[in-house]
Amino acid sequence: MADTPPNRKPRKSPVSDPHNRIAFLRLQQGLSQEDMVRLTGIPDRTYRRIEAGGTHNPGIRHLTNIAYVLGFDPAESLGEICKADWLEWQVFHEGGPKEPPSYEEYPNRFIDPDTYGVR
Repeated sequence: MADTPPNRKPRKSPVSDPHNRIAFLRLQQGLSQEDMVRLTGIPDRTYRRIEAGGTHNPGIRHLTNIAYVLGFDPAESLGEICKADWLEWQVFHEGGPKEPPSYEEYPNRFIDPDTYGVR
């Protein structure tokens, strides 16, 4: 690794820095931010905030459009463009459920995981 000037932090690899995952994939495709804005239909400022990690919880429709433009099937691979914590259960307010309901607790509300092999 090259020496880093004393007043500068070493840069993280784009692959290991989740805030840069979308940027890394975009650059692999040879696309600019302007291309992404045009192709996704997401407003410029919103797209740049998502890519920079300035959006704590980006909308699923934004992530879906980004996934399509980057060549992923969103139904199968949102994990390719998301930060890991974007795919985790989210507590939206104090007193809200701390974890998702389980199949065992509510068997009539969910697809049987054993039938569809999702366990």
